Amino acid sequence: MTDEAEYEEYRNTLDEIVDGGGCVETMTAAQGLRRGETSRRDLLGSDAIAGSVSDVIREVDAEDVRATLREGYDDLADVREAFRETVDPALFDVLAADGVDLAMDALTLDPAVCLKTFTEADLDEAITLVPNVSKDGVVGRIVARVTAAGEPVTVHAIPSWDRSYAVRDSTRLVLPDGTIEDCADASERGTGVDCDPEQAARTEYVQTACTVAGETYVLTTTCSPAQ
Repeated sequence: MTDEAEYEEYRNTLDEIVDGGGCVETMTAAQGLRRGETSRRDLLGSDAIAGSVSDVIREVDAEDVRATLREGYDDLADVREAFRETVDPALFDVLAADGVDLAMDALTLDPAVCLKTFTEADLDEAITLVPNVSKDGVVGRIVARVTAAGEPVTVHAIPSWDRSYAVRDSTRLVLPDGTIEDCADASERGTGVDCDPEQAARTEYVQTACTVAGETYVLTTTCSPAQ
C-alpha cells in the first residue's frame, strides 16, 4: 500500500480523527506526505508543540470526551450529514451580505482530518470534529473550512444545540440572525481536556471564544501543552 493510500485510509476513519485528539500530525509532516516524503507512521509519531495557557474551563475525563464526540456517529458520513442538517441556510445569506459568496454545495466537507492537521496544515478545505467545552459540559462541534476569494472561512455546527455560525479570518463572527461581531479581542482559555494522551507532557484543548448577547461562541480550537 502506498503512503498516499495509507493516508486516505487514515483520514477517513472516524476513530482515528477523534482518538488523535488533534496532536498526531504536524504541518511539516502533512506537507511532506503530499510530496511523498512522509509515511503514516511518521504522522502518528510526530510531536505537537504550541502555545499554552494557565486557566481552564473545567476538568473533564478525556475518554468521556471522546465517547461524546463519537455519540450518534457510526462513521464520517454521519458527521457530514449532521453538519448539513444543522447549519442554518440563513447563515449563507448573512455571509453573502458581508461579502462572502458561499453556499452549502460549495463545502466539499473533505478531507476529514484530525485537529492538528486542520489548524496547521496548508489545506484550503477540510473538516474536523472537536469538543466544544463550556462550564456546563462538553458537546461535539463539527468545523468545516473553505477558502473563499483567498480568505479562510470556517463554518461551525453543534448538532446537539442546533447551533451554527461562521468565522472569517479567525476573528469575525457571523451568525444566522444577521449579527456580525469583531472578535479580535476574543479570550483564550484552556479547557482542562487532554487532547493527546500519548505525549509525555500533558496537553489540552485550548479554545478562543467570543461572547455575544450572553452566548459564547468558540472561534478556534487548538491542542497545546498544559501548564
